[in-house]
Amino acid sequence: MSNEFFVVRESYTDFAQAYEDERNQTITRRCRVCGAVFSDRKYDRFRVRFVGKKEGDFYFAPICIIVSEKFLRALYDNNITGFSTQEITCTGWYDRRGKWLDIDTSKYKELMVNGRAGSTQMSYMRSISCGS
Repeated sequence: MSNEFFVVRESYTDFAQAYEDERNQTITRRCRVCGAVFSDRKYDRFRVRFVGKKEGDFYFAPICIIVSEKFLRALYDNNITGFSTQEITCTGWYDRRGKWLDIDTSKYKELMVNGRAGSTQMSYMRSISCGS
């Protein structure tokens, strides 16, 4: 079993991409005090579809971070806290031509950062060691 995980960067070279499903619905609220706009999902599970054959361990879809079980295991193994996970609903995994692919999506979860990671969140994650 491999102890590697891959973070897909902005180049997205050959990796599948995650797209928000059109059926996701959000409720927009405005703060009465400061006027800030907040968006909440109407449904608990984020709906997403993937396009591309090559699987990654980290995906960013609008308003959602999706990670694999291998990525989560690396976080747990390195005692990283300040996050929670939630199931996602995958509406399909397709190749670039639109053909449906039989890929197991149950290993992917939504990662919600609820700690005080702030702007250092991604640089902190880059220094994680997976172990051997």
